[in-house]
Amino acid sequence: MNLGPVAMKTLRFAHLLLVILFVGGVAAATALVFSVDGSNAQGAFAATSAMKTVFDNIVRIGSVGTVLVGLCYGFLTKWGFFRHRWLLIKWVILIGQVSAGILIVDRAIEANVGLLDRLGAKIISSPTFLGNLTLLKFVLIAEVVASVAALAVANWRFGGANARHGATPLASG
Repeated sequence: MNLGPVAMKTLRFAHLLLVILFVGGVAAATALVFSVDGSNAQGAFAATSAMKTVFDNIVRIGSVGTVLVGLCYGFLTKWGFFRHRWLLIKWVILIGQVSAGILIVDRAIEANVGLLDRLGAKIISSPTFLGNLTLLKFVLIAEVVASVAALAVANWRFGGANARHGATPLASG
C-alpha cells in the first residue's frame, strides 16, 4: 500500500517533529544529569525532578511516536522495513535507544525520585543515588551518540555517496 502525497508529507512532518522531541529530550536530560551537584540537595532534587518531567513528557512521546511513524513507513509505504541496509541500521539504533530508555534510564530516574522522596537532603550521601547518576551519565551519553549515528546514517543515505547515484531525499518527494 502506498500513501498519497499529502499523507506522505504529513508522515514526514510527524517523523521530523517526533525525532526532534526524542533527540532534544535526550539532550536535555543529558545536560540535566551532568548539572547535578553532589553537594547540593536542592539542586539534586530540582535536576532529578526536571529529568523525570523531560522523560515523561518529551522523550517518551518522541520515542514512542518515532517507533509508530517508523511502523507506518514500514507498512504503508514502499520503503518497507528491510528494503535498504540503512533502514535496518536506523531500526537497530532506534530499538536500542528505546530499549535503553525504558529499561535503564526510566528505571534509574524513577529510583532516584523515590530516593529523593524518602531521604530528602540526605540524598547526597546515598550510594544508590550517586550510582544511578553515574549510570545515567553513561547511558545518556550513549543515547546522544546513537542519535548522532542515526543522523549520520540518514545524511549518508540522502546527502552522501548515494546522492551522486540519483538517490532522491525524502523531503523533495
